[in-house]
Amino acid sequence: MMLEVGGVQFPAAPFSGWYTGAEIATRDFLDIQRYNLLETIGTKMGLDIDNNSNLWKDKVSLELNIAVLQSYQLAGVSIVDHYTQSDQFLDHMKSEYQTRGGCPADWVWIVPPQGGSLVSSYHQEMVNYHLSPAYEYQDNLWRKHGRTNTKKSLKAVSWMLLFWNSIYKKLLSKRQKVSVFYATETGTSKKFATSASQLFQTTFDSKIYPINTPNVFSLIKESKVAIFVTSTFGNGEPPTMAAGFDNKLTELMGQMKEESCDLSLTPNKNYSTEDFVPEDWIKNLHFGVFALGSTAYPNFAAFGKYLDSSLYTLGGDRLVPVGLGDELGNQEGAFKVWVKQTFLTACEDLNIQTTNLKMAEAINMMNKAPVADTSFYRWRIMERKIELNDALGKTHNADMKTMT
Repeated sequence: MMLEVGGVQFPAAPFSGWYTGAEIATRDFLDIQRYNLLETIGTKMGLDIDNNSNLWKDKVSLELNIAVLQSYQLAGVSIVDHYTQSDQFLDHMKSEYQTRGGCPADWVWIVPPQGGSLVSSYHQEMVNYHLSPAYEYQDNLWRKHGRTNTKKSLKAVSWMLLFWNSIYKKLLSKRQKVSVFYATETGTSKKFATSASQLFQTTFDSKIYPINTPNVFSLIKESKVAIFVTSTFGNGEPPTMAAGFDNKLTELMGQMKEESCDLSLTPNKNYSTEDFVPEDWIKNLHFGVFALGSTAYPNFAAFGKYLDSSLYTLGGDRLVPVGLGDELGNQEGAFKVWVKQTFLTACEDLNIQTTNLKMAEAINMMNKAPVADTSFYRWRIMERKIELNDALGKTHNADMKTMT
């Protein structure tokens, strides 16, 4: 930190602060850019880390906060919990308003990462403004001291960008086109579709579209592979954004049943250009469908199943059987298994030439292995196991008894 007083900067001024339990437990241990132990600890605790609905992340965070507070207490070192810290800050803020009529504060920094709306500072509005003297962030001195920045002209940067952009376009033009479509109500299908598109981008020219994109059937015709990720709304109905696509698909199925050879719409009907279905739009199309839903409803993933069967009946080449993701089960895990199989099948069917190393790197993108660096920590077995009631009693400073 750099101390600024009256315009004079002191880059080596002493600075002191204190930690709350949540800063160590939730931020230092669990943040991705720090120790990143969330999945590692969840696995050690025997939790199902592929199912968000069991709130395993909250369980890990809560237990880790309790453990940090207890460890400091056992070591005789003072530390404040996030509830007490929030109350202390509000007292300080009240005092500042009474003394000088304001208190600059950054809500993102003040509100603890644990406890949510249960901490008192969560509900306090704050205004972040600058006062002097103040501590300010500064660049790492060992990186900047004695060095000069070499400036490049705008012309040089422009030519460089154009050069690399032309190379990228040439490489991309040689790849087979993959379109990933999603239909969602809550955003889950979009999240899965984004993951699928990122996986296919390692080998294909992959782009993601909402299923209500204008001229969606033209986009399908231009693609060698079409991936559909869709949820089911209500009792087996399509999501709102997929209603138009569903109506058109039903119409095409009806035309096929009438043994009509022309699947395109006649121009004298009252359809916009967005409804136009090109001739042979599904010819030579490889497709895959992942259907999301909940087994709590009788028509589980009904729209996704209907979409899969309709595309196959209309002449599409199904890459893999329809994937099913249950909201009450391991939905994310089922998707990862399905999309990896779909990706491998697409590479095989389209005769994509790639190395085993690149294929392995692409597949590893979908693996949910913890990436924590084990060189920064070690696991230690407690020499003496503390009874549950004793541990809880020490943590909460209360006499804990087992009720029978």
